[in-house]
Amino acid sequence: MKREIIVLALVPMLFFGCKKQKDDKSTEQSSEMIQVKFSTEGFQQKIEPRGSKASTITSGITAAGSEISNLQLLVYDLQNKLIVRKENISESSKQIDNTFTFEIPKGRYKIGLVGHNVNWSTMYFNINESNPLLHELSVGIHAFPDFPVNTYYFSDAFVYKYKEFNFQSDTTLSPLTLNRLTSKLEINIEDAIPEDIKFILVGGKINPILSPFTGITTNYNGKGYVVFDIGAEKLKTNTILATPIYPYLDKEDQPVQLEVLFFNSSYKQIGIKTIDKVVLKSNHITKLNGKLFSNTSNGNLTTNLSLDYSKDILIGSF
Repeated sequence: MKREIIVLALVPMLFFGCKKQKDDKSTEQSSEMIQVKFSTEGFQQKIEPRGSKASTITSGITAAGSEISNLQLLVYDLQNKLIVRKENISESSKQIDNTFTFEIPKGRYKIGLVGHNVNWSTMYFNINESNPLLHELSVGIHAFPDFPVNTYYFSDAFVYKYKEFNFQSDTTLSPLTLNRLTSKLEINIEDAIPEDIKFILVGGKINPILSPFTGITTNYNGKGYVVFDIGAEKLKTNTILATPIYPYLDKEDQPVQLEVLFFNSSYKQIGIKTIDKVVLKSNHITKLNGKLFSNTSNGNLTTNLSLDYSKDILIGSF
């Protein structure tokens, strides 16, 4: 009698084991391979031309690295395993290839895309293979080692946030649209640039790292600056300084303070100004207008920004 009780007690365990095996099998991807094709749109049309050096209101002095040169595809399964990583890099004088074709087993997947710039060592894309949300874009630092401060090169960045797809046969998707993450900063210097100023650096506690898929800002307390060589603009008025710049994606409604540093040709700092209450938002242009060189020594410049940016422009003065 005692032996019969032991045998009966094992029966539920056998049924449980069969059920678990069946559940595990249902979550596996099929071994049958299918082909997926799609193209991207959005980021090409949204890139504005960045002018070369000039003291005109249409071009201005622009920091390097504002073209998209790299488009990366990331495909994860629902267990956060990286299944496909493909990279399209633009060739010299050619438009970047915005189409992707790849083969995967039947099943459900998450697709994400990042477009950015790798020329001039302006931007680095750090992949976290075990977590599709924890990738990071970071700017190039120390581009000018002669300056006593960290210097940044920003470039445009675009993202298609992860979306789940169920692929059961060969599929051609509709074009996937990437959205710009970066802001564009334009500073119109209305007064004449003094003859002894060779470089203008703009920055301070600005954001050097983007998390494209979460928008969470990394806790970074250092300072960095974008360098503009304005030697050819001496004594000219209405010179525009323009650069892509990273906003604090999770704090876009909080104004930031910008520092403007003045250096001579020997890389010696000869002045500083601050611009308060500057709003930076992804896919928006912040335009600041005013005079920088009245009393070039330490001082404050204040902006009053209009938040009516229906055409992607934030306008302020200093």
